[in-house]
Amino acid sequence: MILKEKNFREFTKTNNWTQYRGKSVGLMCSADAIVPTWAYMLLVTKIKEYANMVTFGSEAEIEKALIDQAIEKCLNSQDFLNKKVSDREY
Repeated sequence: MILKEKNFREFTKTNNWTQYRGKSVGLMCSADAIVPTWAYMLLVTKIKEYANMVTFGSEAEIEKALIDQAIEKCLNSQDFLNKKVSDREY
């Protein structure tokens, strides 16, 4: 399979992007299709206006990105600057 640019660009113009409002979106492609990089970039420009997050990858990778995002919101990395940090439980 190969992506046809004319059809794809028409899809991006007519698709209802509001369906992604408030959602986390992962973009990925099956191994048997040829998708140029610009196609992903075009999708991101359309989806990012509505989605909470847009990332490249599977559902598991979206979940990891959401966890990373939540940790960044809760922790201030400056609190750990020049301090010892351990992953052991005591």
